[in-house]
Amino acid sequence: MYQEDTITISELGKNNNKLNEIADITVYENIPYIEFHMKNYTFSFKVPKEVTKYLSEYK
Repeated sequence: MYQEDTITISELGKNNNKLNEIADITVYENIPYIEFHMKNYTFSFKVPKEVTKYLSEYK
């Protein structure tokens, strides 16, 4: 997941379209778990096999 920087009043009108990675999701092939990583946190979720298959095919 990506997000643009917060624009302050002094930066209005400047073209700051740089995207920063704020989170990512790890999908495992043969294990029905996904991991959601954000800053210093990692959340693990057990999901149905259909969800794992769908997410692994997502591009």
